[in-house]
Amino acid sequence: MHLLLKYAGASAAVGSMCGSWQLMQRSCLSAGFCALQKALVLRLINAKEYPQAEADMEKYVEEFPEDDFMRKMLSIAKSQ
Repeated sequence: MHLLLKYAGASAAVGSMCGSWQLMQRSCLSAGFCALQKALVLRLINAKEYPQAEADMEKYVEEFPEDDFMRKMLSIAKSQ
């Protein structure tokens, strides 16, 4: 898992945002639960993968309902 996260970070650093979020998503799924979900959502938004970002925001808010920032982002996404 850590190797995938390192590679995702390196991919983002060289401008491969698409590969970056896909690797991060795979890493999160393999862990079952991921505190990096917020970073994944932000990478999905940067990659203009809006439907997937919204779906991942919903999952995140279910796990962390106290996160006001992500609830606000999800509300904005749903209003668009």
